[in-house]
Amino acid sequence: MHGERGTENCGNYYGSVYEEYKMSTWFMNNIILRSECRGDSYMGNDRYNKIQTLEALFENFIVILFFFVLELRWQIELFYGHVINPYYLISGISIVFIIYKILLSILHKKYFNVVFIVVLFSILYCFCIYVINIRELITIDKYYAHTYLGVWCINLALFIIATDYCFFYRIKNSKLFVYLYIILLLSPIILMLYLGHYMEAGFSLNNQVEMMGLWNESNHGIVYQSYGDKIVLLTLFFINIYPKYKKIIICITLISLYIVGSKASFVAFVATLIVYYLVKSYNNKQFGRMLSVISLILGTGILFKLLPKFIEYSSSMANSWLFNLLYLRNRDISFMTRESIFMENMKTFWDRFFLGDYLFDVKLGRPGTYTHNALAFIDYYGIVIFLFYILVWMSIIFSLTCEIRKNNFVINTTFYSMVFMSVLFIGARNGMDYLTYWVLGMAVLSIQYKYKIKKI
Repeated sequence: MHGERGTENCGNYYGSVYEEYKMSTWFMNNIILRSECRGDSYMGNDRYNKIQTLEALFENFIVILFFFVLELRWQIELFYGHVINPYYLISGISIVFIIYKILLSILHKKYFNVVFIVVLFSILYCFCIYVINIRELITIDKYYAHTYLGVWCINLALFIIATDYCFFYRIKNSKLFVYLYIILLLSPIILMLYLGHYMEAGFSLNNQVEMMGLWNESNHGIVYQSYGDKIVLLTLFFINIYPKYKKIIICITLISLYIVGSKASFVAFVATLIVYYLVKSYNNKQFGRMLSVISLILGTGILFKLLPKFIEYSSSMANSWLFNLLYLRNRDISFMTRESIFMENMKTFWDRFFLGDYLFDVKLGRPGTYTHNALAFIDYYGIVIFLFYILVWMSIIFSLTCEIRKNNFVINTTFYSMVFMSVLFIGARNGMDYLTYWVLGMAVLSIQYKYKIKKI
């Protein structure tokens, strides 16, 4: 029995090493291929190395600003007032980066795989819808025209970066990104402990900030949505790089999400973890573990049904957003607001069904009242592009399912990131934000690796 387990572990180890070797070989071959396409004699060519260095600087700078600086900014603002918004800097760098990549592709006749081109054209189609509506947006308010131009530039830049295999291998071997991740992950916990009165606030950063009067016009308060989504995607990446520290990373992530009050991210992350352990148990043929996970889910559900009254009598739990969300939805402001918006938008849903009406909420003078789920895609772009995205998205998820057992960190991260985003699309996110395009880029990279798709 012991010998069989040792053999199985040995097999898993060598299988993992072989997959890493395959990925590394593919990675090196592609670098050489890119060098040859540009007319360079070898990847060690000085001109090629300078191009790679410049690309790395662009990519690292954009990702650090977007994932880390933006999220640390609102925390600093709570104490020191208004801080310069790095959004405009990210938009500007993204524009330069996109122009640079276009020129590089033209000058060096860079080749692209079919999946990349199909997804890119779908993104450009959505961008064209923005361009068609830009005049109307300017007449409403120039702010929206400028802001959404920046949004689309960042979307496209994130998509391009996420399709670059070099970038993920740089992160994997970079201590800087690890340190930045740890700082961002722990920041809500440190902030909560620093502010104090966390018991009275029900361990909620939002409640603490309100109690201490820190929320005012000079700051953005707790930007829990973007923080929650970003920290989960980063966690899914790092637990695949450092599986040894997986449990502690997951626990700290759940604590930080709870403290910051990111309800949708918390629930979607828990759902993703359930899928993660079920898939891992199935792939390792640990059917007893699978049964344990299913039993835990059912047991937790029964517990939530039997103990609501007991929890309600506890003052600390009564202040908990999780308790309010599960049992007292009529007291959860966020849930009630989204439900109200959904019902209002459904009254005119069929008017936008076929062709969509880009930023209809802004045009009606009520910005931000878009439908907070995947149906918002129909509202903005119509049913055809919605079905196309659903088809591409689900096809990639199903095609990567069989690859999970091979234990490649890029493919594993992509699969679970797509599961996480899929749960969010059901009732919390509109499917058109920055992180959707980031995950789509990772998906294109993973499909390229899986099928070794030729470039055209």
